Amino acid sequence: MAAQIQKGTDYHKTFGAKAYLAEFFATPEGDDEEGEFLSKILKEFHEIFNSGRLKAGSRLLDVGTGPTIYQLISASRFCAEIVCAEYTQNNRAEIEKWVKKDPDAHDWSAFFKFVADLEGDSSTW
Repeated sequence: MAAQIQKGTDYHKTFGAKAYLAEFFATPEGDDEEGEFLSKILKEFHEIFNSGRLKAGSRLLDVGTGPTIYQLISASRFCAEIVCAEYTQNNRAEIEKWVKKDPDAHDWSAFFKFVADLEGDSSTW
């Protein structure tokens, strides 16, 4: 029997953002099931934001951010403002922990180093 699809309040109560991050965002290389998915996505974001099509100082709206920031790393060099729109409080709380440098926040340093390597500036990591 297939698992029941979670809706609205069920999702708010049962989704474990911290467990999700630990399982799927430990490293940019991803987990065994996903293979190189994350590293490919990071490379794509790097190419998109370094293509010259985005004006420096632009504003970015990330809808459905989830508890993650990997999708914003390459954009951060070009955007004066990044707005994350996330419905679920648990996900927003994880982002807020990172912004506030909370010791309990997810460690994104490997992702920043990966992007810095793509940008040819890994010396800062």
